[in-house]
Amino acid sequence: MRFVFFILLAPAELQKITASTPYSEIARAFFLGFRFDLSAICYLTFLFWLVSLILPKSWSLNIWKAALTIWSFLLIIDIGYYSFYNDRINVLVFGFFEDDTWALIKTFWKNYPVGGILFATFVFGYFFHKVIQKTFPILPEYGNRISFLSTRVIVFVLLFIGARGTFALFPLGDHDTVISTRPFLNTLSYSSAHALSRAIKLKQELMNTGANAWNANLREYGYLGKEDQAFEDYFQKKLTPGQSRYDFIKLETKLNPKLSEKPHVVLLVMESWGYYGLQFQKPEFDLVGGMKKHFETDLLNIQMQSATGATTGSLSCLLAGVPQRPISAFMTENEYLSTGLSTSPAKIYKAQGYQTHFIYGGNPGWRDMNKFALTQGFDVVEGEIDVEKKLVGAGLETAGRHDWGVYDEDVFKFIELTLKDATKPQLMVVMTTTNHPPYELPKSAIDHKLDLNQFPEKNLLIDLKLAASRFSTFRYSSDALSDFLDRMKNNESLNSKSIIAATADHTFWIKNFTNTETFMRAAVPFYIHLPAEIKNQLSQVQLANFKQSFASHQDIWPTLYELSLPKTTYQTFGRSLFENPNGSFAFNAGREVFMQKRGVFVSSQGQFSSLEATVPYNYAPTEKVLPEDTALAQKYRALMGSLDSYLHQSKISP
Repeated sequence: MRFVFFILLAPAELQKITASTPYSEIARAFFLGFRFDLSAICYLTFLFWLVSLILPKSWSLNIWKAALTIWSFLLIIDIGYYSFYNDRINVLVFGFFEDDTWALIKTFWKNYPVGGILFATFVFGYFFHKVIQKTFPILPEYGNRISFLSTRVIVFVLLFIGARGTFALFPLGDHDTVISTRPFLNTLSYSSAHALSRAIKLKQELMNTGANAWNANLREYGYLGKEDQAFEDYFQKKLTPGQSRYDFIKLETKLNPKLSEKPHVVLLVMESWGYYGLQFQKPEFDLVGGMKKHFETDLLNIQMQSATGATTGSLSCLLAGVPQRPISAFMTENEYLSTGLSTSPAKIYKAQGYQTHFIYGGNPGWRDMNKFALTQGFDVVEGEIDVEKKLVGAGLETAGRHDWGVYDEDVFKFIELTLKDATKPQLMVVMTTTNHPPYELPKSAIDHKLDLNQFPEKNLLIDLKLAASRFSTFRYSSDALSDFLDRMKNNESLNSKSIIAATADHTFWIKNFTNTETFMRAAVPFYIHLPAEIKNQLSQVQLANFKQSFASHQDIWPTLYELSLPKTTYQTFGRSLFENPNGSFAFNAGREVFMQKRGVFVSSQGQFSSLEATVPYNYAPTEKVLPEDTALAQKYRALMGSLDSYLHQSKISP
């Protein structure tokens, strides 16, 4: 199965027979894989052996057959899992049970040969049944008791050694897989069984230290009992006598444009609309489509990191106006599901007379998003049923549905109709769903069938057929957004009073990212279309600042507040992108923090690794540690500690 994994998923340069092919590294990966598999087999055999001491032999043999069959199924599933997530089975696998399970089943059925997988599993199970039945016939027990006990001791010792996989102090684990500079070979050497075991452990740790321990990040980063210091280190200010540390997050807008009326504000969170795919835009491979002209005439920042690599995490952070902490479950999955936050954009806009909407292109009850949005102060939560009802009521034809909801074009029409009907300024946070597996297009859509031969990194694509579907759906979503913007711009009454912003929930998963592409792995665009009345009041310096700033999802709302809420006080941990970009930084939930020339990976209180920009948005590990690296790592630690303090205070003193 590991050989099949290699043939199906290995990058092309590893499968070519050339002088530069790293044969020794490939062989080492397979040998280490053998050790991992032997370890897994010994664990399963150990389980069978223990059961055989208690239960009748026929029962224990059947349990062994079942365990081996399940393991075979896991090996097959792991291939499909890697083709999508670029990783062996990890903690995201639990989303199958926490997400819309039926929709996921339908997605798998359409994208993967489920029938073949089940048949292969049956074949494996039948094979194990026949081999074990023949090799281990159940005979009357006999023999002298001494040899019986000594045999058991020998079996125990052998299985124990085999399960550990090594004679070293620590048993074989994921830390042993770093055998090459090529990430795929490190992944190849790992075992599906060990990957699942690691995922279970991480999930348990997440529940124990993230969801249940409010101060886990304070402890991890050295600020436990020093919460004031965390705020001072992050905001680079000193508390004065009688001042609360939470005063630091209270800011007032500085741009203060003169507005004839309060503008509508729409933030579109586009499913998987990451920057990775956009960087390869060219006439022969037109992935951007109609958005090209909007990128050229409006505001665009391409130096932003998404809050997390998952829709749930990023969307919940945007609804709450805070970033994701590394040692914590997502906001909708921890103790803060029912905690309203003062950083919530809905509360800030409502205080200025806005009606606030959360619009989801599927079932808004997905992962409790509807509950969380209402907790954060959104007036209205709307989903696929509301979209279809409004379009039908307006006499418009709908594009239909896919497994995760309604198509993007219908969501955008719904927004347009809602804005036309509005009698007061509107805030809308909108999540689209089309650009998601199984990558289906409406019957009326133009399938551009992008030529993968024109894609510069074709050899790095995991599954060409699936990649073609992903590119087509990406293009569809971009065109749907472009058509929406065209209609808005051609409607003077809406265009003159609407701010339209767009970003992505996470990157565009399409290939294996190398160890120097950690920035690109979480890169998302941040686009804004402004009414002429507001844009004309921005200076060339401010426009340049917007483009040059390194930013994260937490910086979106302060930027929009500056454009739409003159002389308004708000609370945030982020910064406006119109400020001087010197010292600006971008970070993601993977503890990676980036500036223009340097970056760091912050592992704990006293440890971080330095990164150096080699080419734009590529950061290579370096042993050279600069003072700015130390300062950047400390600022990240202070932010995470400050978030623990703020969220806990919000919960106990709402």
